[in-house]
Amino acid sequence: MERYADTPTDLVVWDTEYFPSRQALDVYNNGVRTSCLPWSNDLTASSQFCGRIESRPHSSGTINRVRVTPHFCLRSAADVRMSSTECVYASYILGGDVQIEQAGWQTTARKGDIALYRSDLPISIKLQPDAPHQVMVMLVSKDAVDKAFRSDSDYTNVVIPREKMAKPLAACASFLARQYRVSKREELDSVIDALLQLLPTGTSESQLRGEDAIDLVDNPLRTKLVAFVEENIQSRSLTPRLAADHLNVSTRYIHKMFAATGQTFSTYVACERLKHIGRELASGSEQRQPISSLAYRWGFDSISTFNRAFRRHFGCSPSSYREKALGLIAFLSAGLPSVIQIGGICF
Repeated sequence: MERYADTPTDLVVWDTEYFPSRQALDVYNNGVRTSCLPWSNDLTASSQFCGRIESRPHSSGTINRVRVTPHFCLRSAADVRMSSTECVYASYILGGDVQIEQAGWQTTARKGDIALYRSDLPISIKLQPDAPHQVMVMLVSKDAVDKAFRSDSDYTNVVIPREKMAKPLAACASFLARQYRVSKREELDSVIDALLQLLPTGTSESQLRGEDAIDLVDNPLRTKLVAFVEENIQSRSLTPRLAADHLNVSTRYIHKMFAATGQTFSTYVACERLKHIGRELASGSEQRQPISSLAYRWGFDSISTFNRAFRRHFGCSPSSYREKALGLIAFLSAGLPSVIQIGGICF
């Protein structure tokens, strides 16, 4: 284990390269336990195992860069009981595919994706053997995460794909991967807090747990239903009846499919519309277009209804969201975090 005291906060490193091969597994496992809570890693299949963990603390957890030989990771029920705290893992994949199983869900995260999973539930992770696995693992206390998310299901084994990630969120993750070593503690805390506030804008039941997670039962109509909603998301005439007629089922059946997930057709459609609008506001491509035009284009027929829904979903007004999100991108691109406010939170 190495310590660097010349940084604003200590950087702690566990690197198997500096130890005999017979001690490598113990060194790596000690690093995992210290930085990421107890795990039961199966390293028996790794004939020439090597691993390196670089860890720094932040205000509500740790941030860790891991490079390791692919293997099978397990956080068992016993590991959960041994943990003194509850947290959420936000893993930004830098290299190597990852298969994750938690709470009955199976997901796959690839380079550039962000995977979210919980420490208070057993989990298994398989690192694909194609190449050395590299990842930024951010541990954030569950209390802090609960303040940003509406439901714990939104961070229970979900994957935010790189191609669907909002620019501010991608900028935060990229900044942390590049600058976590040299950033001052207050800068690190600010960017992690910003990332935490932006993560809910990237989570969506339909896109994160497989292609179509509306119905937990294997239902051949679910893919068609999700696709139909997405194709018609800008239409003000998108209703349960329209979807039912298209799929040749009853309106009641459409309602039952959504009820199984604890939401209604209307709330699902509104949420998807808001996510599209949020991405456009943050992308900068619509800087000169009135926000009301965006709202109408994405199917809202009342500006007052849209404003209330947007503030409820994102925690701030549409104009504030656009201004601060674009400001965040500019500062992170320059490598200079500043005081920024998103969703009512000051950074």
